Amino acid sequence: MTEDELCELLSRGATEVRRFLAPLDEPARRAIAPAVAELTRPSRSERLGYTLRGVLAVAQAGTLPAAALTDSLRRSDTGWHDGVGATGGPRETQIGGWLVVATILDRRPPWLPDLVERLAEQVAWGGFEGIPVDVVEALRCAGGSPRPTCAPYLTGVVAHIGRCPDLDLPQLLRDDEELRGLLPAILATNDVGTLMGHRNTFHERDEHGTYSTRTAPPEQTWPGALALLSAEGTIDRDHLLAAALDALVRGGTRGHVGGVLGIHEALHPTTEDAVRHLRSYVGLVADGPGTTAGVALRLLREAHDAGEMDMDTALDVARAALSRPEKGLATATLTWLHRLNRSAPDRVNEVALAAAVALQHERRDVQEKALDALAKLVPRCDLGTVAQLREAAGDVAPVLQQRVTQVLGAPDKPPAPDLVMPDLVPDPSTPGGLPFDVAVEADLLAPVMDLRDLVEAAAEHVETRDPRAGERVLDGLSRHAAADPEGVRKALWPLRRRLGYESAPRRPAGFGWDSSERGPVERLLRDVMTPGGAPVQENDAVGVMGWVPPGGIDGCTGVRVLELAALIHGSVSGPLLSTPTRVTGAIDPGAALDRLRAWSQIGANPGPLDLQQLWLRLPLSADRDALAQDLRAIGSPASQWLAGAVDYGQPDIEVVPATVRLRQHPWRTHPGESGLGDAPVADVLPPPVVNPHLIERAGTVTVWSRSGGHATTLPGRVADAGHYWEREDLARPLELLLTLPQHRDAVAAHLVIRLLETTAVGVPGVTQTLPLLPLAGGPTGIGTALAIGWAAAAGNAEVATASADALRGFARAGGLDGAAAGLSIGELLAWPTVSPMRVARTLTEASRANPAAQRLVWDIVAAALPAAIVSGRRGLLDLLVLAVDLALSTGARGSVKGLSGVASGGRTRLATEARRLEEVLNRA
Repeated sequence: MTEDELCELLSRGATEVRRFLAPLDEPARRAIAPAVAELTRPSRSERLGYTLRGVLAVAQAGTLPAAALTDSLRRSDTGWHDGVGATGGPRETQIGGWLVVATILDRRPPWLPDLVERLAEQVAWGGFEGIPVDVVEALRCAGGSPRPTCAPYLTGVVAHIGRCPDLDLPQLLRDDEELRGLLPAILATNDVGTLMGHRNTFHERDEHGTYSTRTAPPEQTWPGALALLSAEGTIDRDHLLAAALDALVRGGTRGHVGGVLGIHEALHPTTEDAVRHLRSYVGLVADGPGTTAGVALRLLREAHDAGEMDMDTALDVARAALSRPEKGLATATLTWLHRLNRSAPDRVNEVALAAAVALQHERRDVQEKALDALAKLVPRCDLGTVAQLREAAGDVAPVLQQRVTQVLGAPDKPPAPDLVMPDLVPDPSTPGGLPFDVAVEADLLAPVMDLRDLVEAAAEHVETRDPRAGERVLDGLSRHAAADPEGVRKALWPLRRRLGYESAPRRPAGFGWDSSERGPVERLLRDVMTPGGAPVQENDAVGVMGWVPPGGIDGCTGVRVLELAALIHGSVSGPLLSTPTRVTGAIDPGAALDRLRAWSQIGANPGPLDLQQLWLRLPLSADRDALAQDLRAIGSPASQWLAGAVDYGQPDIEVVPATVRLRQHPWRTHPGESGLGDAPVADVLPPPVVNPHLIERAGTVTVWSRSGGHATTLPGRVADAGHYWEREDLARPLELLLTLPQHRDAVAAHLVIRLLETTAVGVPGVTQTLPLLPLAGGPTGIGTALAIGWAAAAGNAEVATASADALRGFARAGGLDGAAAGLSIGELLAWPTVSPMRVARTLTEASRANPAAQRLVWDIVAAALPAAIVSGRRGLLDLLVLAVDLALSTGARGSVKGLSGVASGGRTRLATEARRLEEVLNRA
């Protein structure tokens, strides 16, 4: 059968296709299979409309073998996910699973069990690709096959049960012994606990279209049904409890753990169960989620109190619980240790050492409770144990050291050393590592010296999209592509598939792009691999290529690539002037002079945009008069222009405070959606017109305004931040830093927009760019402060760590006004999506580097505290705890506005920490 004949058959409808195939034997069906398989290919599917693609699934079911049929059905549009299941009927524009199942059964295939197993692996309960579980069930029941045991099938079964409110779950489990036997495997499946929770409530719609929520009876939920059948003896309770405990030990999402924990609690485990499954419960105390750890600790305490667990195991459990970060678990465990001491007074030394684990806790109030507990135990401990307790108390918060001395006594002074130590002057910049200047020199970018370096840089850029590797690629092409085009082509040929060379449209002449999503560097690589391109005049490059670079940072690279392409096609070869020598994008003046001398010796002029990018990357320090003199001594037009630019200095890119309106869901555009308010950000103003071609692109970015027009500033005069998230030029902050390495505050202001999402998810490039800001050039200001503050408040651990790394870098290199940064961060603490607790955690991590970092973080916290006190946000306690420790370690003095009002708040812990901070700041 030809492809045209098959398309004509499909146009008759699914029922006619099934009727046509019904009388055919297997050899005749296999003769049709190649034409069906050809239409199944994605490149041929455009011949079929949406309806005919559903009809094609019926033809696939009637002709293809098991493996090909599985893959085809997984990707086909059969209406699986529109409520048409194996027992439903067809719709006018969709083909239901029932017709596909019937067509398969018409063949009476001996390989039906194998097909069931294959389809079971492709079961999907949510999404647009996959097989519904009811289709697999229809085929399984028709062929008498056993239930598959793979995770996709089991997940689909649970999801299907959750969508059937009228299904009697206890009766289903009573009648289906095979399904009962699979319960341990079901509980071992990832995220199945979340799906089990779908049976707790059902959403129903009445005849008027109004939705209502109905709560399922307890016995119809998974916990209730399993508990009922366990009480009846239909299900082995101990095996079910063991399976639930194994699932809890493995952990998972919050919904999964909550669903499985509901089953565990419905079984009402006893102290005998705790002893029988001791290893699992101890594992939950040590490594389980907080809720499950609390449940396990309660059962183990009850088991010990009932005399069913020995003292050694109890102490192991206590040490594991005190090692966790949860305050509630630590407090309950310290209380339990007091009872253990009363029940076994002869084990007081071991009980005290177990309680000492809490001295390492991250919360100061837990450390206080541990000291209170030790105060009752130490009088009966031997001297060796007290010495061990003093050693464990070495990391207790500085404000509690006096209490440590009261409880444990003063430590003995070590004897004086016999040898005189040499006079060593430690380097305070980077304790334990290289001096800061040496570390910066170690981060130089390696130049591209030969074709091997070019291929390595191209492979790295294609793999990682790192713009620093892209800059090295441009430098290599500038040196070698015009001088040795055939050698470059052969060297890059192994990368042709990764560059999309074979799938790109062939153009007989010139440098051109197709409509793919590949960046300018990849497109230039692909172009130099195309032989026979006609030269392109520099001033006519855009016209010949038919492509105009966009605005924003993407356009900066684009226009430079256009210029380089014109030079390559004009057979001009020389070093790229603007290739960075440092990871921040900066260029050493000595390297710039060497490159300009090379172009002068060649007798050609470099590209003007390449020259301007060199200007933007040059660090113009105090010796810029000498640099300008050296440039004029070269005598070329390019060096003369750059000398004038050096005399002028870097262009002014002003960063000012601004606000931007945030919505609850930034990806939605519903006009009636309520907003969260005006978030503090920074606005990057356009620079003065000084040869502004690149600066206009790099210093500003195009975003949508409320009226639907464009605004060319970021982001103060636009009304809505919901349009920013998909902007490609904002998604590459590292490339922006490489373009403006001497304007780090403007780069940081662009980062702020990438950090505004209420979910604080990880942002590509932010974790690379933030730690480089201390190494970049230019003054810091509100843009840098807000970027560090928003990142410190991020829920993503990598982003928060990048903020701490940036603070440590500024502490070593200088350049950040801690007080000014603290005022900006203080404004953020009143913002509803900013957690002061997260900010305090990030600042605490940054302060652990060295004394310089502690002083910088203290300046930030001291300036941010007044705004945090006024806002009254939850999490102020964490900032006060950090402030007390920093004030002690830095020797700070003075006062904090509004602190006395918090200190007079009674006996709460917040008031206690406020009073401690006042005492430390006012000490003599």
